[in-house]
Amino acid sequence: MICLGVLLAETECELHSGGLRVWIEGYTRGTYSDAMVVKGELEFNGDRTDEVVNPYLIVDVLSLSTKDCDRGSKFQCYRACPVFVSIY
Repeated sequence: MICLGVLLAETECELHSGGLRVWIEGYTRGTYSDAMVVKGELEFNGDRTDEVVNPYLIVDVLSLSTKDCDRGSKFQCYRACPVFVSIY
């Protein structure tokens, strides 16, 4: 993740990992990713300060214990984000 942060250093994008959830309005669900990149200002879900509605890039690292969820329902939710490009 450090490399990604370095690549974003002189851009309007910022790397976030931990503590923030991605809010997916279409599924009324918030979920944690391993990291996310937000372009510009963070936009939050209503009054919440821990749920971001404008991720630009979502990073989830698959593990044996989480891969089914990450590739299944969680990935389906991510695809409902307004700005989403899959590099699955």
